[in-house]
Amino acid sequence: MLQGTALGDLRTEGRADVAVEVRDGRFTAVDLALKSVAFEDKGRRFAVFGVDGNLPWRGDELASARLRVKGGEVLHVPFGAFDLPLEMRGIRVRTHEVQIPVLDGRITVTDFATSGEGEGWRWRFQGGVTPVSMEQFTTALGLPVMHGTLAAVIPAVSYQQSTLKVNGALLFKVFDGAIVAQNLVLETPFGKVPRLTADVEMRSLDLDLLTRTFSFGNITGRLDATVKGLELVNWTPVRFDARVESSAGEYPRRISQAAVQNISALGGAGAGAAIQRSFLRFFKEFGYSALGLSCKLENGVCLMGGIEDVPQGYVIVKGGGIPAIRVLGYNRNVGWHELIERLKRVTQDNVTPIVK
Repeated sequence: MLQGTALGDLRTEGRADVAVEVRDGRFTAVDLALKSVAFEDKGRRFAVFGVDGNLPWRGDELASARLRVKGGEVLHVPFGAFDLPLEMRGIRVRTHEVQIPVLDGRITVTDFATSGEGEGWRWRFQGGVTPVSMEQFTTALGLPVMHGTLAAVIPAVSYQQSTLKVNGALLFKVFDGAIVAQNLVLETPFGKVPRLTADVEMRSLDLDLLTRTFSFGNITGRLDATVKGLELVNWTPVRFDARVESSAGEYPRRISQAAVQNISALGGAGAGAAIQRSFLRFFKEFGYSALGLSCKLENGVCLMGGIEDVPQGYVIVKGGGIPAIRVLGYNRNVGWHELIERLKRVTQDNVTPIVK
């Protein structure tokens, strides 16, 4: 039953006792007792430890159960102990509210319900995430440490015919701004090659929080981003139309020399900071009036642009203040893997800019 799904390669331990009642060729009652049961995906995508409790299932009667879970992890993010109260009638299962500790925050799942008649197995729920430290979250995922908190409102989520849908806007509060995901659909989430599609908007993210711990360099200001038609296959981007740009409004806009060098490197061979050579050695940071970069990914190639076009290419950073600075990009078509390699290089190495 589980072969070919994300549950098809499990390591299990513990004890399970089961008593089954069969009448007229059909199951009428099942009593399942779990003692220190644990299961872990060998690929370390998820794990659950220390499950205890009794499940008294009755075919035509309402039955209540409560399981106790000591902890586990999903994609290396650990969660703590929680109680799971269940109401069961036939193949219907419901729980009104479950609170799961995650790092220094909590995930709340409300109105979870399953059924299996008609068009097959399906379930739904809604919930939210109380603030979780981004430092702890990114460390658990093995990502560069980021600052701030992560919080979310989860609207109605449903699953049917191997497809998970978010019926509404999924809202995250992160980096002192907001991220909204809409039209989110995840096909075969428990299969070997899941496919996700969505539209994402990010508003007023704090650039200082984003860049503070990267060797990319420091940028102060606010950032907006729009990602339309995002498509991931096995969690790898294959298509999207994305644009990031500085937010409207009044706020400090400063960019460090290291960030200027690395943004220049993203533009490809020949990209450079348009700044007088004599000024470069005297200033560690500069002012800017606007910055932006766009990428339309299709067939493995990114069509790139900036905040405006110029005869030589496109503007990524537009100067503001003294000294005046401008960062240009020259390559319009860049292979997706090459762009990822550039991002890796500029966050790991000290790239020397071309100065005009």
